Amino acid sequence: QEPCWSKHFLLIACSVCCVPQRDGTHRDLKCGIRLPCLTCRSRFGSSTMRIFIHNVDSYLGQVLVKELRKSEGGLNRIFGTVFTNTDNAPKVVKRVLSREDQKRAAKMIETIQSCSLVIIDLYTCSIDDLHFAISALKVDPKSTPPQPMGEVERSAVFVLISSVMTWSRTDVGEDRILKDSDYQRREPLRGARYELWKELEDLVFACFNREESKVKALVVASGILYGEGEDFLCPLFENAWRGRREPSISAPGSNRIPMVHVCDLARLVRQASFPLADGADVQVPCPYFLAVDQPPAPPPPPAEVKKEEEGKAEERGKKPANPEEGEGRPSSLASPTSGSRPGTAGVPAQDADDGEAADVADDEPKGEGEEEGSLEVAENGEAAAAEDLAPKWLPSTQAEIVQGIVDEFCEQYEVPIVATQTPSEPGTPRSDVADADGVAALDTLKPLVLSPEKRLRQAMTLNLRMKPSEVMLTEEFADKAEPPGWWCKEGLLKNVRKISDEFCRARKLQALRVLIAGPPASGKSTLARAVSEHFRIPHLQPGAKDWPGLPEELAAKVCRYRGYVLDVGSVGYEDAEKLFCIDQPAPPPEGEEEEEEEEEEEDEDDEADVEMVNYLEDMPTEHERRLLTRRMFPSKVGGKPAWLIPVNLPLEGLTCSSCGRPLRFLLQIYASRGWERNTAFHRVLHVFVCTSCQPNKVRIFRAQLARQTDFYSHEPPDADRIAQSLEAAGDKDEELDRLCCRSCGLPDPSRDWQTGRCAECRRLERICEHPAVFQERELTTSAAVLLEEDEEDADDETGTKPEDKSKGKGEEIEEVFTTGAANALGKDRDFVAEAEGVMAAARAKGASEEVIQKLAAYRERVREGVEAGEDMTELNAFDQFSKERGEYDAAFSKFNRYATANMPHVIRYKYGGEPLWFCGPGQMQGKPPACERCGADRVFEFQIQPHLIAKLAGTRLADRLDFGTICCFVCSGHCDAADNVSPYLEEHAFVQPEPFEAWLPKA
Repeated sequence: QEPCWSKHFLLIACSVCCVPQRDGTHRDLKCGIRLPCLTCRSRFGSSTMRIFIHNVDSYLGQVLVKELRKSEGGLNRIFGTVFTNTDNAPKVVKRVLSREDQKRAAKMIETIQSCSLVIIDLYTCSIDDLHFAISALKVDPKSTPPQPMGEVERSAVFVLISSVMTWSRTDVGEDRILKDSDYQRREPLRGARYELWKELEDLVFACFNREESKVKALVVASGILYGEGEDFLCPLFENAWRGRREPSISAPGSNRIPMVHVCDLARLVRQASFPLADGADVQVPCPYFLAVDQPPAPPPPPAEVKKEEEGKAEERGKKPANPEEGEGRPSSLASPTSGSRPGTAGVPAQDADDGEAADVADDEPKGEGEEEGSLEVAENGEAAAAEDLAPKWLPSTQAEIVQGIVDEFCEQYEVPIVATQTPSEPGTPRSDVADADGVAALDTLKPLVLSPEKRLRQAMTLNLRMKPSEVMLTEEFADKAEPPGWWCKEGLLKNVRKISDEFCRARKLQALRVLIAGPPASGKSTLARAVSEHFRIPHLQPGAKDWPGLPEELAAKVCRYRGYVLDVGSVGYEDAEKLFCIDQPAPPPEGEEEEEEEEEEEDEDDEADVEMVNYLEDMPTEHERRLLTRRMFPSKVGGKPAWLIPVNLPLEGLTCSSCGRPLRFLLQIYASRGWERNTAFHRVLHVFVCTSCQPNKVRIFRAQLARQTDFYSHEPPDADRIAQSLEAAGDKDEELDRLCCRSCGLPDPSRDWQTGRCAECRRLERICEHPAVFQERELTTSAAVLLEEDEEDADDETGTKPEDKSKGKGEEIEEVFTTGAANALGKDRDFVAEAEGVMAAARAKGASEEVIQKLAAYRERVREGVEAGEDMTELNAFDQFSKERGEYDAAFSKFNRYATANMPHVIRYKYGGEPLWFCGPGQMQGKPPACERCGADRVFEFQIQPHLIAKLAGTRLADRLDFGTICCFVCSGHCDAADNVSPYLEEHAFVQPEPFEAWLPKA
């Protein structure tokens, strides 16, 4: 396993690309929150689009949600309805809508009108659903012609997803291949529901594609869908996985079926609609798009095969098409001049591009002269010229599709060809697959979808040649998807292993793999046969000669998908283990579902800025200390700064603005914002404090880099390699050692060239003091435990309890005396004296004996050690004391409860949030100053909690830390430094001190 590096970042796992990232997931994280990974954050920006998808829980709807969730600007907000129930909706859907009553219907209309993209698919939609969506965009679909009912406030794109079944009877004309621009000639099978689908396609065009309309309508007709667990082809895959020999091929099996992977359909929807939805001035030459894949055409067969197939075709013209009477299978390598084949829409009798056998209904015996003439044409090369003009791809035939699925899952056997009724018209599905009830009997409230049996039967009898939409043929197709480009460009057969794995993963089908070994006559073979027969999986008994090829056998067909029982005899454990120790790439984790935090505010996207807290790890080992250097991008406290950019360090900024004394490095946080600005992919915030000032003065510096930089690799860091290189170099960083003190890590041009130490470290050495460096500890990240809003929080501004509102205006509430206030005014803190002072103040204010006892217990624990007081005893005692006396500091009480819920955190991180103030007095008034460089507003990013003081206590330097909380505000524009200026830009730090005087008891 790779080591977990996400603990060095404020990121946990990716909610965009939906796959585990190389960063991993923090080992202590159990809350399930996911965040965008660094790659996705740097790839996508911040603007979003609102999208409405009808039935987000359907087979197609779930894929649309996954593919359309991402955009160049960030994470789109998706709304939609459900086909089953709300629990099945993808987690990333912001709101599930319905129109069960008038109030919900009004909300659904409002949401549709606010979306830039509205998607309806006819596979799961009813007529009433479509009419409602059209009416929501202020067009009356029931009038003839459709009439506008007003003007929508914003432009939008309306996408209707249909099927190529609406083209089943289309005359292809002279080109023999159907294209997008032929959509006005499309014609479905008479009497089928697809006649209604065509009418609904025309209705959408009539409603929106008007000159004055702000809504642009697009129709996407998909080939037969496959992939992602299957829908149309599910019965074929299920029977093949179970080993049932139920699949059959409808004679003659040579009809070509246009197909498309459901992900490629979703990517076409994205490619066609996103530019229009973003408001770009894009000219759409054709509002109709054909979504079909591009299976490669089979190579031309040799002349001997051509003659043999011609003979078989002539023989089938005299005999009934019955496999029991000796009819051969149609060959996918049939001659381009193999005679007529009624079954391709409008294709002439002699088709130079077609490689199928002739059909019974239209193949009449030829005369000798005709046959000789056709052979002369082939000999003269005219057929070869026709092949050169043919496309390099052809839809797969019915026989190829069915046989290909069976061959992937099962042991080799030939799928039978079943004689069926002859097609009523050339180029169409047979009339027996049309709907018996016709179009007139449709219920407008029921989905337009057919039963699974009818859908598969109609799909398997489709016979069309179609060219993919021009959008799909461009090099830029799906270039923003993950991974970019087509998902299955060459069709199902070329990707059958990939599609089969998708089916098993989506249906949660796992192989049962059993290995049985034992000495002779132990009954292992009897047990193996029983298990094999019960689970209908192969029973393998390999001999010594079979072992070299056994791994390949176990990774294919039935053994791969259903499993096996492997009887290895008396082979030992080590030999059996070698059978499975082969060099193959590890498969991706299966079935991992990414959960996201649900957004509570409509215009906020919380995935990118979940509230986090940081904890201190134990003292690092020597090996772990090497991983806290700059090449590992650590978040840490103390030690030497891990400067992100080893040039132009902030020499002038590392002194206190009040007393002029040198600052001390306190901590640094790695917090990428690469999804907002590409130059902020690597981003570090360095915090320095002045321990001479009480309370401490603080300065914060921000440094950032793009992912492509001369300083670091584009790939995540390799911990082992970095640790080994540092060990070999004696833990020296040559780039930083030329600029910084070797003891404290701060830049100093006047450092001694022999010892490499700065003037301050040399001074401390002369008086026998250690370097001014805090203990080096790693910071790890986890999701924060948030507080419930209650009555106390509602009164933060007034600082009074609810019951205090009933008091008269003249009565003043005495301010509470709380933690660590008494006897802490000196430069060196005495925690025991502080505890005694607190007890004296509590007695003076009349605290109960219970409170006094708690404080006494706290004092005794502090005598034993400072960290023993981290159990919040003092905080809880004073919270109770303040409530008893009616003296209530709402801010401190909230801070106390947050600290208790997230013990023992030292940093609270919430980019764009609000500070959690330590107490009522001393809060920052107004907004932080705007950025001096770019003028952008500053926003809150993180705050350092006072618990850090107790964690670091024990050294003279750490004992001089004195603050209530330190809040960091950063430039919201993530501006870069100007040329020839230090890349370390100062941000705004606000220190809220412990308000000693305000909290001391009054006379």
